[in-house]
Amino acid sequence: MIITIELLRSWHACADGIEWVETRYPDGVEYDVLSAALIANEKANWRDWLARAVAEHTTDESLLAKLAGD
Repeated sequence: MIITIELLRSWHACADGIEWVETRYPDGVEYDVLSAALIANEKANWRDWLARAVAEHTTDESLLAKLAGD
């Protein structure tokens, strides 16, 4: 799943989170890459928020299974 700035805004992500993603991934980023980057940058709470938001908004069964295993 590609995470875009527009998607984060529509999910009401915090302004700091949107800015952080926008400066690093202005064209969007795969969920897995963003998740790993958040953990690597000590933003586990943002990563947890992202996982919950994705789970609430996706019907992709393989992604949901991956989220359940995180």
